[in-house]
Amino acid sequence: MIDIIIPIWNEGANTVKCLKSIKKHTKDYRLILIDNGSRPDEWRQVEKEAHRHSNVFVIHNDENLGFVKATNQGIATSTAEKIILMNNDTEAVAGWVDGMLQVFSVHDRIGVVAPMCSIADSWQNIEKLKEAWGEELPCEGYRKVDGMVAFFCTMIDREVIRKVGYLSEDFGIGLGDDDWYCHLVHQAGFEIYLTKNVVIPHHHRTSFKKLYTPEKLREVQTNNILKFKSKVAEGTGDFQII
Repeated sequence: MIDIIIPIWNEGANTVKCLKSIKKHTKDYRLILIDNGSRPDEWRQVEKEAHRHSNVFVIHNDENLGFVKATNQGIATSTAEKIILMNNDTEAVAGWVDGMLQVFSVHDRIGVVAPMCSIADSWQNIEKLKEAWGEELPCEGYRKVDGMVAFFCTMIDREVIRKVGYLSEDFGIGLGDDDWYCHLVHQAGFEIYLTKNVVIPHHHRTSFKKLYTPEKLREVQTNNILKFKSKVAEGTGDFQII
């Protein structure tokens, strides 16, 4: 059993597509859905699809608390040995869970495993990785990551949750929280890997784009990058042992 944590703010159609893909391509899972104050018409779409899943836990917030706080609510609820943090603008694919799980068997210090992505303009985009690595992807195998992975669809071991704790709410609604968490994962002595045989479609920041103008998004991201650099420079970390 794995726990799949998905924060939701409106985006009913994308969320339904995400949930349908999970049901089609996944076994032995529990959905933990955090409704961040979605409009009733948007939530009704999600609720209808959620009822088709056999194991679902729903948290309702009266307002949009942002990605970070909602994700932390999900982490606090989770009990599985492996959890997946997943955006509602992504889609599961065949073999996605097994593809990430298999990497953990390489050695016991692997704490986080992430897939490649399509659509999103990210360093994890499969086309960028083909060029950077000079490989034909997807393929069998995995690659160690010395920096960060984006948390659009990321599997985390329970031992990491115990040692590192929650996402840092210093990053407000989100953006940069995953960078900082990955930094703490490395600090705690765990390793991060990317699997080469899982490619997740990610439509990228659909909720943020509804909430903010492009200019405001750039401002938030810039401020959070500075915040990240400041926290790294301080060198103290902010582990929240669970």
